[in-house]
Formats: sequence, structure tokens, C-alpha cells
Amino acid sequence: MGKYPVTQRLWKAVMGDEEHISYFEGDKRPKTNVSWDDAKLFIEKLNALAEIQAYVKQLEPPGVLFRLPTEAEWEFAARGGVKSKGRRYAGSDKLKEVGWYDENSYGRPNLLG
Repeated sequence: MGKYPVTQRLWKAVMGDEEHISYFEGDKRPKTNVSWDDAKLFIEKLNALAEIQAYVKQLEPPGVLFRLPTEAEWEFAARGGVKSKGRRYAGSDKLKEVGWYDENSYGRPNLLG
């Protein structure tokens, strides 16, 4: 599970000039409008870049470094993993304290911090 969201800047760096438009554009905004197939291709290209970097730095071959989480892994992480303390959402039982949704996002994707 990635620690940070995939931003549009990272998407462009990995995918190159392939056209994938986000409704709200900005290098620091999360990448949106991504299909499962797009995400798989992104992961494949990201792994290829990581292998090249490891070779250049003379590191051991890293193998597959990135993959998409399974549905069960995603649910576990979204609920806070081993630190969930029985909460409904990661960090709280109140969605407005921990998530962006239609009532607090001003109708656009947001990043924390």
C-alpha cells in the first residue's frame, strides 16, 4: 500500500506523454479517472523504472516492487490496519474527521497536508 497518493506529476513521470486527463488538473493533485487497466500499466512501468534504477546503482535485482492491493488488503488498510482499534474508518468513527467526501471536499479531489 503506498504511503502517498499517486499525484498527476508522478503519473506523468512514469507514463510519459500518454494522455490520461484528470478532471481537476494540477501536479500536486491526485491522479483521477484511472481504470484498473491503466493502474496495472502504471505499476508495470513503475516496476521497470525501479529495476533500471537498481541496476544503475548496482543493487540486487529487486523483482516486483509494486502491485495493486487485493480487495481484502484495501479494506484492511482503509479501516486502519492493525491499529484500527475497532473503528469504522482509519483513525475515527466519524468520516468527516478522516476523509474527503462531497460535503467537505468543495467538489474536487484533495490531498492531505
